[in-house]
Amino acid sequence: MNTNKLFRFIAIGIVLFLVIYAGTYFLFPPNGKSSIDLPVGDDMATQIKKGATIYTKNVPDYVLAGGTGVFTADFSATVKVTSVQNTRTILGEITSFTNIVGQNPEHNTVILYLCRPLLTKAEQLPDGTIAYSGVTYPQIVVGQSYDVFGILQNPWQDYPYVYISSPLAFEQTAGDNGFDSESSVLVTKPIDSDKMPALQEEVDNGHLPELLKPQLVAFDFLVHELAIPGSTVSNVQDEKQPNGQRNVTVSLQDRRTIQLVLIQPVRTGPTGIWCVKKFRFVQ
Repeated sequence: MNTNKLFRFIAIGIVLFLVIYAGTYFLFPPNGKSSIDLPVGDDMATQIKKGATIYTKNVPDYVLAGGTGVFTADFSATVKVTSVQNTRTILGEITSFTNIVGQNPEHNTVILYLCRPLLTKAEQLPDGTIAYSGVTYPQIVVGQSYDVFGILQNPWQDYPYVYISSPLAFEQTAGDNGFDSESSVLVTKPIDSDKMPALQEEVDNGHLPELLKPQLVAFDFLVHELAIPGSTVSNVQDEKQPNGQRNVTVSLQDRRTIQLVLIQPVRTGPTGIWCVKKFRFVQ
């Protein structure tokens, strides 16, 4: 082999090595993670146009508008994710009591349509777990549970079909909240995800300072949402939880007790507003 051929052989070998190395780096980077493609799901308006959905009537305007406008949430539940089919569709198992008519109260398949899609790239962790994500969505992993609320398709066929309005309507279930171990079910209160940033801005501008105080937010919820006169409240206790939530226990003069779970929907810390996520009456 002459010198030119030798140099050419070495050059080709180096190029092939670099190509293989680069491919291996991007597929299996040094941190042990790799990316997985997630199929792109059509939005509902496109699905209807293509005839790809059985739901062509009674689809909420909010959904057809791409998740903008005003909506009324009528579904809330804790859902265990069983499959992420594409950027728009998640299958899950309902593991809490719901208000769905015609279904058993728990352990039923539900189809979740995301008005705001997930990212097209999922992350495969070193242990093989695939983590899906999206702008302001929590990390979504098959087998984990999430508190969701949204708009129930009416009527639905075979399985409940729920439109999830925004990432704020899809939260990982907090397993380290003291109230979660209680026997009676907490009622999830839908959070107006479009309204929260505006309220936070109001507080940042020096208005509505009461939204920074969990006890005051809970008190206002009792008066305006549950129609309980403030004069009937005998005691209010506020307890910070390891997961950052606040548990507020309100005792009434008629000996009833109300437990409320509060979260910070926009920003955590002393400057973040609070809102009620769940509540229940305890006799």
